[in-house]
Amino acid sequence: ISESLCQKAKEYVRSSVDDNLEENFSALDWHIAASGLVGDLSDIRRREYTVSAGVLTMRPVRLQANGSDWRTWEGISHIINEFKENADWADRQNKIFALREVLRKGYKAVEDFLTTYRLKQLPAFPQNDSNEPKNLANAGWVNKQCGYFDAIEAMDFYSALERASDSSSDSSLEQSQREESLQK
Repeated sequence: ISESLCQKAKEYVRSSVDDNLEENFSALDWHIAASGLVGDLSDIRRREYTVSAGVLTMRPVRLQANGSDWRTWEGISHIINEFKENADWADRQNKIFALREVLRKGYKAVEDFLTTYRLKQLPAFPQNDSNEPKNLANAGWVNKQCGYFDAIEAMDFYSALERASDSSSDSSLEQSQREESLQK
């Protein structure tokens, strides 16, 4: 499975570079398994993540935003944080799991879900140069691809990490303050 995941990420990069004349970039693909796996990655994704509305996953995703592609790790992280911290979603696991099941039913079911829960839209993706994040927040889907299922599936395993530059600047500031205190 790990070899297939690496291959899928490489194929995504190659096709994006060839189609859009972009420079190389890094991509990430993953699979979360709660039990034993039966079949290869393509079989699993076809069986578990393909529904009449389209494909539930947005994997693989870019690790760096490029301005026009909404399928980024930043987007996944942002949506997970919205589900964990936004007042409409925080501490409402049942609502989030209900959304996961509704996403399997497509656009109309998501619209009905939003009406039922009196929500204007789903958590918004970070802005980029396309209208796709706006469309995602209204119906959960763009061009037969779901933008929220991956985030919901990964929520229990996700931990936000500090940026190395942020923590190193904090450490150097703390170090400077300690040195000043010692000199006094």
